[in-house]
Amino acid sequence: MAVEFKREILYLRFLDPAKNFAEDLRPFELRSDPLTHHTSIIYTFRYRVPDKPELSLLVEKSLASGCPFCPQAINNTMKFPPDLVPEGRIQVGEACVFPSITPYAPYSTVTVLSHQHFIPLSGFSPELLTNGFSACQVYLKRVSDSDPAAKYCSIIWNYMPPSGGTMLHPHLQAIAEYTPSRYPREMLQASQQYYESNATNFWSDLVAKETELGERYIATIGNISWLFTFAPKTWLGDVIAIFRGRNSFLDLPRQDLEHFSQGLIKLFRYMSAQNLYSFNLSIYSGVGEKDYFWTHARIVPRFTMLPLGNSDISSVQLLLDKYCCFIMPEEACRELKEYF
Repeated sequence: MAVEFKREILYLRFLDPAKNFAEDLRPFELRSDPLTHHTSIIYTFRYRVPDKPELSLLVEKSLASGCPFCPQAINNTMKFPPDLVPEGRIQVGEACVFPSITPYAPYSTVTVLSHQHFIPLSGFSPELLTNGFSACQVYLKRVSDSDPAAKYCSIIWNYMPPSGGTMLHPHLQAIAEYTPSRYPREMLQASQQYYESNATNFWSDLVAKETELGERYIATIGNISWLFTFAPKTWLGDVIAIFRGRNSFLDLPRQDLEHFSQGLIKLFRYMSAQNLYSFNLSIYSGVGEKDYFWTHARIVPRFTMLPLGNSDISSVQLLLDKYCCFIMPEEACRELKEYF
């Protein structure tokens, strides 16, 4: 069965006080992810993101509490064992990789991107990002050579407090583990099942189908295809960047990382124009085996809701695994395309 974009229009029936309690219907759309079949609710009305807060006070507060990632303190961070990283830490340009004090896996790191404590979305450069991803790759290759069983790799980035990030200083985290986390495992299994059923790669078919439809296809930069997701995971939608034909993050040439970084800069410009200043990012790697899974990244904007300043993640997402989106992905895609 080929890639399918399943959607259904549903209705909430209610008595509307604005119409003297006459019966009315509120439509919403239920979409199914074409790979994992996770459901996402798309609302027909658009949520207005609040004005961007004054970040200078937040930066001052973070500096006052002390930052272990700033140049004067980073030499006090942990080092790797010499059998894994003889030099103790990995350095690529300004990017510096060292063990995480709060590990998510047996191999878990922090990659500080820059000497600069705070970089706004509009302040990142392609070179800075490329060096950060390259540094993560160097580490994960060392792990692969030392312990091949730890073959499930991912890169994550929590940028600014709404994302759950605890440090303002921009940093990535590289992870290698013996068994994949739930969502990557679901994608790997579903991709393999699709391959076995169709004798073709889901990610290749997805790129081809989205390019043909043009509704959620954003652009292609080098070897990277950028798409707005059909069934988003967040209120404001999310974007995926697919490394075409690349089975593993470990095998990406630096040029792919450069092109990916260039696309991120364009996405950051769009987000900044929408008054968004926080996001989560993950790069999901295949395991370099059969050609059924392509390495790709997913970027989701994060924000707090006014007037209470509450989180954009509730029990619906966290405990029911049901995702909601306040924008039509196709509409947001048209806006984002202008930045690419």
